[in-house]
Amino acid sequence: MKKSLGVFALLAMFFTQVNAAKDPDKGFEVILLGSGSPGIHVDRFSSSNLVKVAGKTFLVDAGRGAAIRMSQVGNPRQLLPSLDGVFLTHLHSDHLMGLSDVYMTGWLYGRNSVFDIYGPPGTKGLMQGLRSAYDKDVYYRSEVDTKYATTGLEVNVTEYSSDRVLVSDGGLKITAFLVDHADIKPAFGYKFEYGGKCAVFSGDTRYSENLIKHSRGCDVVIHEVSQVSDAYLKKRPSFQTILDHHTLPVDVGRVFSRVKPSLGVFNHIIAIDISEQELVDQARETYSGPLMVGHDLMKISLSGDKPTVSDLRQSK
Repeated sequence: MKKSLGVFALLAMFFTQVNAAKDPDKGFEVILLGSGSPGIHVDRFSSSNLVKVAGKTFLVDAGRGAAIRMSQVGNPRQLLPSLDGVFLTHLHSDHLMGLSDVYMTGWLYGRNSVFDIYGPPGTKGLMQGLRSAYDKDVYYRSEVDTKYATTGLEVNVTEYSSDRVLVSDGGLKITAFLVDHADIKPAFGYKFEYGGKCAVFSGDTRYSENLIKHSRGCDVVIHEVSQVSDAYLKKRPSFQTILDHHTLPVDVGRVFSRVKPSLGVFNHIIAIDISEQELVDQARETYSGPLMVGHDLMKISLSGDKPTVSDLRQSK
């Protein structure tokens, strides 16, 4: 009889774990929507990341093709209107190009609540300009033909210039922290914490002590990387200025060596006349831990003991 009770107890534990895995409130997923840089590449859209955590959905940056990639992740008519917030690392265009699509198409798909957006000073002006740019479209759709309510176009902007906790709710904590993007100030990284798990997005930065401080103890650190060949730099020496605003692979390796994440991921990849393997080889000069080159539609789950990675391109 005791043996039978033991079996029933094990079965109960098993089904409890299965149900917990199905419970969206227990989930924590990061999906790279755009892992590239300002250049136009159909396989690497510019910076955008989807975070599904604690039953909520957020964007970190909204670069080129953000809404298109979201349609590859799930039903865009559900995802776009239901975003709980957009976090901008800084105001370079490659981090913003998809914002109008996310904002306007989310409204067309039924968003009926305020659009929450967080970012550095200038974010409020950006959204005011964006709303103004679509005045005629909004007039036609709300007053002339389809008669859409305009509630979903209302915007709540939160701006900040220093490290700040932006969300602290039901065990979910989202923190903005300053990074070093050379003359582009302020620029931010973001830290998501939930259920004892943590994911960090570096944003655009050089080697940053503040990023290292905020990343320690995190499961996943998603860090930008930039490198070009010597031959390319000889032909275009002015590109050194761009490299000076970003992080070389050997320095990303130094960051990962100090932070010791369960998984380090390259993102916002600038690689000209140089292979992904060369990026990894250079990082290996300073880091020997878990490392992956990010790509569009890479999904990282933080719900288990260790981060697990899957490729959503293969399911489409």
